[in-house]
Amino acid sequence: MAKLAGQMRGCGRELARLGTPSDRLQPVHKLAKQACAQNDKGAKCFTAAAGIIGHPIASGAEERRLDRSINCGITAGVKSTEYLGLAETEVLEIRQTTG
Repeated sequence: MAKLAGQMRGCGRELARLGTPSDRLQPVHKLAKQACAQNDKGAKCFTAAAGIIGHPIASGAEERRLDRSINCGITAGVKSTEYLGLAETEVLEIRQTTG
């Protein structure tokens, strides 16, 4: 879980490393930022899950918290993928219009 959380956190760093996009690529950048925000959320959820997994689960409440944390991380990953898909579609549309 901790390794997965670390991988999800890299999105924002990579996007920032690319710098400010041109005006034409602003819509793509916005979608990518939304994807990275979802990755950050997922990373927090998986980090929480990793903290729970590292200890014996003593109660049903802890088990439910673990389930919620894992589901949160998965849901955020799915949303991130959806935003990246929209960004890719936007790139294809830009390429078509600029030929």
